[in-house]
Amino acid sequence: MKITIEPTKDQSNEKPNMKHPVVTILVPDDDLMLPDVLEMLVEPALRAFGYGYARIEHVEKFDQ
Repeated sequence: MKITIEPTKDQSNEKPNMKHPVVTILVPDDDLMLPDVLEMLVEPALRAFGYGYARIEHVEKFDQ
């Protein structure tokens, strides 16, 4: 299973420190339950994209 997060806005005119990366997380297993997907794919991708822990905790609470 793979998740890719990329910016929707054209960032060619942005300063390098203001650009968001394209983030791809790959897990070699396709048989994951929703909590596993959140833990192994979504949470690491959001962190790499620049979201803080408080925002990610909000996503985790959505699952409960």
